Amino acid sequence: MKKVAGLVTGAGGFLGLEHCKSILDLSYVLIMVDNNSLKLESNYNYLKKFYKDKVVLKYKCDITK
Repeated sequence: MKKVAGLVTGAGGFLGLEHCKSILDLSYVLIMVDNNSLKLESNYNYLKKFYKDKVVLKYKCDITK
């Protein structure tokens, strides 16, 4: 079976978090990207608490560079 992934830029923000939830609700692999490591880590930890069995990857980077 193929794995489908969703990429969310700005995943540390409020709207980014909501998009992440939607992707995980669809049972997709989630790739979170943000340039703010504190907010990214906070949202990552929140998601892992409620979506324990889902694959969530996080990367701190600035997509404008």
